[in-house]
Amino acid sequence: MTDLKQQILRIKNASLTKLLLVHKIDIIWIFIASSVSNLLMLTPMLYMLQIFDRIFISQSVLTLLTISSIVIFFYIISSLSSYIRSKIIIALGSRLENNINEHLFHVSFSERLKKEVKNPVSYLDDLAVFRQWLTGAAVFAIFDLPWVPLYVLIMFVMHPLLGFASLVLILILIVFGIYFSKILGNQDEILRQEEYETNEFLYGKLRNSEILSIYALASNFKESWRRNKRKFYISLNKSQKKTDVIQNIMKQYRFFSNSLALTIGAYLVISGELTLGSMIAASLLMARTTQPVDGAVSTLSRITIVREAFWRLEEMLKVPFERNMSSVDEKQVSNNAITQNTVENISLSNVEVSYNDGNLIILKNLSFELHKGEVISVVGNSGSGKTTMLKLLTGLVDYRGSVLYENVELKTFSREDSERCIGYLPQDILMIPGTVAENISSLRLPDSKRIVEVAKLVGIHDFILKFPEGYDTKLFGGRQNLSGGERQRIGLARAIYNDPASILLDEPNAALDHSGELALNNVINYCKNRGKIIVIVTHRRSVLKCSDRVIDLSSNSDSLKIIDRETYLGSFKSKDDFDKRFTF
Repeated sequence: MTDLKQQILRIKNASLTKLLLVHKIDIIWIFIASSVSNLLMLTPMLYMLQIFDRIFISQSVLTLLTISSIVIFFYIISSLSSYIRSKIIIALGSRLENNINEHLFHVSFSERLKKEVKNPVSYLDDLAVFRQWLTGAAVFAIFDLPWVPLYVLIMFVMHPLLGFASLVLILILIVFGIYFSKILGNQDEILRQEEYETNEFLYGKLRNSEILSIYALASNFKESWRRNKRKFYISLNKSQKKTDVIQNIMKQYRFFSNSLALTIGAYLVISGELTLGSMIAASLLMARTTQPVDGAVSTLSRITIVREAFWRLEEMLKVPFERNMSSVDEKQVSNNAITQNTVENISLSNVEVSYNDGNLIILKNLSFELHKGEVISVVGNSGSGKTTMLKLLTGLVDYRGSVLYENVELKTFSREDSERCIGYLPQDILMIPGTVAENISSLRLPDSKRIVEVAKLVGIHDFILKFPEGYDTKLFGGRQNLSGGERQRIGLARAIYNDPASILLDEPNAALDHSGELALNNVINYCKNRGKIIVIVTHRRSVLKCSDRVIDLSSNSDSLKIIDRETYLGSFKSKDDFDKRFTF
């Protein structure tokens, strides 16, 4: 009982519950519509009573037409009440989704960036499951359940034996619900997870279809996929068998309930304790009495997947989310917000970055300053944390310590702060679905003059004009049949488009030819002359020539070195040592 109270209290304090309770007026109207609908559910019973106990005796056609007209009117009102209830519940589900969608999107986006998440958009499935439950038969059953005692009371009024029979049938249904929920357990959730993993296995391998084809691995992959799929179908088949058995039992039980009511009614008619009309009415009322409980039992037997989806959504809603500053009035912007596209320095103090909940430390004890108009190269062995260093400066990884862009903590950045301060070129550049111009402007409203300016700066203006529609050519995302160098230069244009205070480039010349290298040097000099802070992860010696200082990360992050270029180049004992570290 204590556990049940704790569960009820937990649900009561849940964010989703509080969001639902905000719409109290809608819930009240749902209850009113349900009340009208449930009261009018007595219409068929009353009609049978009138037909058998009044009209057959009086044999009055006028009375039959009058009562039939009234019944038809009640049926119309009942239908309208059910329709209104359904529309309000659907609207309530839409409002709830609109209220939490932005929060869930940004939290899932952030979680995907900062930790390994198998399926970053799984919240969409959870939201769909919860909304379908909220707008489906389960909620109707909840609003119908309070009227069951009224139906039972009417059964007692008709005859105590009918009342006790209805109570016994309801208790049996409750026992069925508890038993079936234990039999089914959390199989729906397990099947959902197995199906996702099977599909993810397929999609993951298809992303490497070229390798599968070259090394003739398609048949091996097919067998692995078939084994996984076979395992899923075996589990699905077992689940469906259990579900079919339960559904068949419930179906036969409904027939039994109605037949039992007729049997008891027939006995009472024979005994002279009930009229023929009351017998028919009792059969109809028994079906209505057990229907809400039957619906609740059906819901209870499949509640696991809804419950798990509810708590996953709840966990995401607990994660703090700061809305974009664009939605905030300018007067509310913090005095510490960055209002220009230049910063004097970026300073790090006692910064540590780790993964796997702190078990794997990548960077630690980082304390240094980067200055305006400075080019810094980040070098080091593979796995030493170079890319992580760049992601740290962009805010894409969680960290302990302090990262200040001219006295403004990176963790407090608004969207506008990020746009003004950070231009980022990752290692793997993917195109965004949209036009070439939109790819360069990062889906902002393209400024034609600025787009052409940065395209010429990175040397892709003539290349873009060869596209069928020039800058308006549609790209459909991913790698879009563009070479690595072409994507890298479009990504470089994207990084500098907004004229940010810092330019962070992760191996920007990895796929560039000689002309691309010259264009990259032009971009670096251009940004340096405009007072930007430029940080470049590189294995190429050509970039070192443009650098003012070098951050050298070794496998052990304790040995961090940040020194001027000449001192760094002089630290190599021989040309061979230098050649082993850097390529041309």
